[in-house]
Amino acid sequence: MLDKIEEFWFLFSNWITELGIAYDVDPYIFAFFYIGLAPVVWISAALSIKAVKMGKSASFPITICTVTFLSPYLYVMFAGDNIPAWAYLLIVAVSTYGLLNIWQNVRINRENISV
Repeated sequence: MLDKIEEFWFLFSNWITELGIAYDVDPYIFAFFYIGLAPVVWISAALSIKAVKMGKSASFPITICTVTFLSPYLYVMFAGDNIPAWAYLLIVAVSTYGLLNIWQNVRINRENISV
């Protein structure tokens, strides 16, 4: 069983590395932006909701949440070469969904305050 997991990991890491070479994107930098900044996204989202509940301005935590959420996609868009058009469409779709989700969560929590 362990041999199968090692083989899978080897094939997966080779595939990711080949994609990085093909599109001139460092997979480790992308992973840092995608996984490493996830706690910052969640903490800033929580801080923005807390600020809204306290009646304070939430623009700074929302800005931090938005920038950290978009950072892996912006990295691919600006650092990558030969990125297919469908990838740009996917990035725009995921980014739009995420931003609408952030906006909706803040709006819902703002409405719950006035109730």
